[in-house]
Amino acid sequence: TREEAKIYDNFHIEIFNRYENKLTQRDVDFIKNLFPVNKSIKLLDLGCGTGNISLRFLNDKRFYITAVDLSPEMLKIFKDKVKKEDIDRCKLVCKTIEEFLEENTQEYDIIAINSVLHHLYEPYKTIEKMLKMVKDRGVVYIGHEPIHGDLSQESKSILIRIIQILDRVFSNLYYCLL
Repeated sequence: TREEAKIYDNFHIEIFNRYENKLTQRDVDFIKNLFPVNKSIKLLDLGCGTGNISLRFLNDKRFYITAVDLSPEMLKIFKDKVKKEDIDRCKLVCKTIEEFLEENTQEYDIIAINSVLHHLYEPYKTIEKMLKMVKDRGVVYIGHEPIHGDLSQESKSILIRIIQILDRVFSNLYYCLL
């Protein structure tokens, strides 16, 4: 709802606090530095909400963002945060992640999904589709996935398995890049 969207950034202190903000910015800076300074970079932000991840990239003129969220209210707040001079580099799409991934044929240099997987019915399929859309030598950024609290045992198990699989697959690549 419009009311929920208005308070989202202030309500979710587990995401929007000084410590998490610092960690997220560290991750974004690391990812930005993986790409040449003279290259245009396409980023897909799935479940973008009010723009927490996308806006951190949009301040760098190399980045062209496709931001997907199912809530028109969240996208409106996101759009209001985008600077006028950056709006042409930011495409906002109001669809479910599943719909977007099913219809999309583009590839991206970076695919980000932050605090979203635990909301999805089939997170494995989402990750599988994401991996097919990321370009060679691209980056998949999965951030802030809680595996505690109100989640069912099945949800916790799924998230833990996803994280373990991704850790095994990407940890070697991550360490090679360092």
